[in-house]
Amino acid sequence: MIPNIVTTKEACKILKIGRTTLNNILLSDPTFPAVQAGDHCKWLINADRLDQWLMRKGGKY
Repeated sequence: MIPNIVTTKEACKILKIGRTTLNNILLSDPTFPAVQAGDHCKWLINADRLDQWLMRKGGKY
């Protein structure tokens, strides 16, 4: 099964946070459902797991 992947821009909309906040999360939270890929350090974010991650965080962000 192929996961549903979103861009960082789309993840910001889903989580209702700004780009800076998302960048801080990407760099500091190893439990965030994302991996870096490619030569340009593009982030691939698993949208199917975002809800689970947010629930573990208590809905804050």
